[in-house]
Amino acid sequence: MQSGHVRSRCRNETVCKACKKSGHVAGQPACSEYEQVKNINIVYGSECALSNFYECSIKAFGVTHRSAEHAYQYAKAIACGQPEIAHQINNAQNAIGARKISKLIKPPKDWEKLNTDVMKTVVSEKSKQVKEFSDALLDIPESSMIVEATHDLFWGSGLTSEQTSNTKCDSWPGSNEMGLLLCDVAKQLRAKSKDFQIVTTSRSTRHSGSNVRKPTKRKPAKTPVKSVKSSDVITRSSSLRMRASDFLLSDSETNPETNPTAEESDNG
Repeated sequence: MQSGHVRSRCRNETVCKACKKSGHVAGQPACSEYEQVKNINIVYGSECALSNFYECSIKAFGVTHRSAEHAYQYAKAIACGQPEIAHQINNAQNAIGARKISKLIKPPKDWEKLNTDVMKTVVSEKSKQVKEFSDALLDIPESSMIVEATHDLFWGSGLTSEQTSNTKCDSWPGSNEMGLLLCDVAKQLRAKSKDFQIVTTSRSTRHSGSNVRKPTKRKPAKTPVKSVKSSDVITRSSSLRMRASDFLLSDSETNPETNPTAEESDNG
């Protein structure tokens, strides 16, 4: 940086992230990609239940986390062979702290092939364990698009909340992978909700009005009904989650002496 050079006095012209032209920023009427986008739901800030930074209790990968961001960054550290950083992330007081600590992670080249699956697991578990999250998704109309308004070019739109709302969707510099993932989870929740309503309505109709049959006296059964023991019941879980053992390392690999803290990385 040049001596005395500060952002507020920079002489370099601003280049718009949407149209790549100078003299304005994305979301301003001067931009050729300016458009007031309708039917979008913005995800931003720790107060938003849809955000990974929203404070909530989530159990994933065999550990209880303070937020979805904690869970994701924890899994990232474990997958990258840095359990000591994973421990620090889990103990972070808030999502911002967890994100800052995650900068110490040095991810391998193949992490990009795994990160989406890890995030799917985190979001799936959040939809099952955090009612505020699932309710917020169900409140969004099916015709509405969900977009994470952050500067992250992979998970978000690459723009601020205001810029995202005033820029054509095709011109967002980010891929909005998080928004697309949330849309998929919302679709799954709606399908389950509709199935539940159909079953409930069917039962209600079956036992209402003229369909109700008068109780008839029945002779006692000749043979006693055998009671089902609790030990005979097998509970099967159909939830979409990733086993913690997929990330756990051997004792030699988890030894802090053989895994020194990685250098700080710019990857989020």
